Amino acid sequence: MNPAKSLVISAILVFGSTLVIQAQSPSDRSQTQSNMRQLALGSLAYAADYDLILPAATSSRSVAFCILPYARSLDLWRPVGQVSGVTEFNLAMAGVDTNHVDITPTLVLFYQSKPDADGIRAVAQLDSAVKELSPAAWEKASRDLKGKFPKGASRMLPRTWGFGQVPADFRSKK
Repeated sequence: MNPAKSLVISAILVFGSTLVIQAQSPSDRSQTQSNMRQLALGSLAYAADYDLILPAATSSRSVAFCILPYARSLDLWRPVGQVSGVTEFNLAMAGVDTNHVDITPTLVLFYQSKPDADGIRAVAQLDSAVKELSPAAWEKASRDLKGKFPKGASRMLPRTWGFGQVPADFRSKK
C-alpha cells in the first residue's frame, strides 16, 4: 500500500475515533445526571416516609442500601462510560431534618467524586435539581460537604449496614 494512502487512512481513523469518544461523552453525562436525579428523588421519597429526615448513614454505601427500595438499583451509583468518579452522598446531610433546612440551589445532596477531564463535576441538589459545576462553582458548592445542619435522626446507622446485616433493634417490632 502507498505510504501516503496509509497515512491518510490512519489520520481518518484517529480523527474518527476521537469524534466517537466525544460523541459518547454528552450521552454519558446525561445518563450520570439522570442517575443522580433518581438518587436525589429516592432520598426525598425515603425522607417522606421518615418524617422528612434524610438517611442517617455513615457512608455512601449505607445510604445506597437505605434508599434502595426507592431508587430501585445500585447501578445508579456507578460511573457511566467516560464519566469520572463515582456518585457520593454528602454525609453532612446524613440524618438531617429537611423541615429545618432551606432548599437552596447550592445545597449539595449527591456529587461526582472526581471531576471529568474538563474539570466539570455533576451534583444533585436537595431540591433534586442536577447541575454541572465548573471548578470554581464546585469550590463554592463543596462547602456544603462540611456544613452543619440540624439533625433529626437520633443515631447514625452502623458502618457495617448492608444486605442481611440489619441489627435486631433496627428491625420492625411486631
